[in-house]
Amino acid sequence: MVVTNKVPNEDGGSFATAIVRLNSFSVAVEEYSARTRAIVVKSDVDLTTAAVFVKELRDEAGRIEEQRKELVKPFNDGVKALNALAKKVIDPLLAMKGLVEQRMSIYQVVRQRALDKAAADERRCAEAKAARLETKGKADEAATVRALAEMRENEPVSSVVRGDGVSTSLRTVWQFTIKNENDVPREYCRPDEPLIRHAVLNGVREIAGVRIFSVDKTNVR
Repeated sequence: MVVTNKVPNEDGGSFATAIVRLNSFSVAVEEYSARTRAIVVKSDVDLTTAAVFVKELRDEAGRIEEQRKELVKPFNDGVKALNALAKKVIDPLLAMKGLVEQRMSIYQVVRQRALDKAAADERRCAEAKAARLETKGKADEAATVRALAEMRENEPVSSVVRGDGVSTSLRTVWQFTIKNENDVPREYCRPDEPLIRHAVLNGVREIAGVRIFSVDKTNVR
């Protein structure tokens, strides 16, 4: 089976046309599937026959892959162009969003500190009042003042601000930066597989914690 190198239309054709073309390649799969089931390798002659067939499969897959690239290129180019145009609009909007959110966070932090300070001042005032009552021998009243202050202290101070159908709140988000890679515990690291693969291909045969082994594979030229 030979796949032609023509594209449906000069502009690459429609998406539906590309789907039809790609689906047409399934005929090759059915044909080669039957031939694959018939392959038996029990002699040098069989080995040569199989090698010729493997080369044919490889070439056919290559031809279809080239067809796929040619068919999808107009769509990929279009998607890239659309993504680039959208990015030119979205990125400034997200940058503006981040800038406004930064200003909001600064205000909310200052606001929360003011609320916390007011609560602390209230606790100090309550404790001072309770102490004065105790000096006057009014222990029961002092206990009541402390109890009321404790109740107010246990009430959560809300950072939520509502208005115009929206609400804002302050939340703590934990982030990190790497200060020294050598100090990072082993459980938070992962082996660099591309680096290991490159080393093995270049003759390295012993790496601590890595099993390096050989596998025999037929090479068809």
